[in-house]
Amino acid sequence: MSLHGRTSRFFSHIMIKKTILSLKRLDMATDNLGSIVSLGNVLRIDNAVIDEVFFSNNNTGYILISYSVPWQSGITTTDQLQLNVNNNTVILNSFRLPICLCDLREGMRVDVTFSPRMTRSIPPQITAISIFALPWGGPWCNANTCR
Repeated sequence: MSLHGRTSRFFSHIMIKKTILSLKRLDMATDNLGSIVSLGNVLRIDNAVIDEVFFSNNNTGYILISYSVPWQSGITTTDQLQLNVNNNTVILNSFRLPICLCDLREGMRVDVTFSPRMTRSIPPQITAISIFALPWGGPWCNANTCR
């Protein structure tokens, strides 16, 4: 197979993944996702959904979340944020017990608090202050801890 053929298949695969993600995000737009609110010098989103979890060890990595964005026209869309997690990030399960980043799963609902300093990348990246896993809308959090 030529290099051009392999490259075309690679980009076709990427487009299919992006289309699936777009459809998934469109479906979630009517699913009561929270939006960003300001709480003094921090920002908060309640009822966000986890799209991806990456961890390099039990306490550092990131989660990619989806949340709603209400517009003045009355239309609500969804957007994503990458929450960078470090050793200072507090992660609690639905019983308010500490858990590690490795306990979070795609599809879980979370309440998140984060720094207002964001990168201008797509998706924007921010430092997570706290992540609270909710008991509905995804797999239940267990009471085990990795810390």
